[in-house]
Formats: sequence, structure tokens, C-alpha cells
Amino acid sequence: EEERRILRGQDVQEGLAALVREPQGVEGWTGPYIRDEKALRDPWGRPILYSAAADGARFTLKSLGADGKDGGTGTNRDLTAPGP
Repeated sequence: EEERRILRGQDVQEGLAALVREPQGVEGWTGPYIRDEKALRDPWGRPILYSAAADGARFTLKSLGADGKDGGTGTNRDLTAPGP
């Protein structure tokens, strides 16, 4: 639950890095929640993309697939996981 609270408070630029390094201006951070930044990369070695809803209540994680481009099919298909 604390990880969700920390993420909800972060902007897109800081994104998932807030799980590894303490972000400025966040009280109560008790991380790191992820010890290895490699866990923040997709299977092709690119950063997992983080975007937050305008209200800050939800977020989405996304990999652009094998080709690193929006869209695609098969292994090039984007993978998206909505957060709570």
C-alpha cells in the first residue's frame, strides 16, 4: 500500500524511479521498494513507461514491445497494465 501512495504522488518524470530512490518532497518514504533498477525495464531492456491519471488516483505501466514503438502485433505488441 505504501508503494501505491508514493507512486500516486509522483509526476510522470519521476515515475518508477520513486520506488528505488527517495523523491524530493515526499514524507514517509521508507524505500527502496525495489532494490534493482533492472526490474524497472521491460524484457527488451527499455524502461517501463509510467503515466498517471490527471486526478492522481490511478496509473498505467506500459512496455512498447520488442520494436519499441507504439502499437504492433505479436512480440511487437504494446503491453499495458493499469494500476489501481
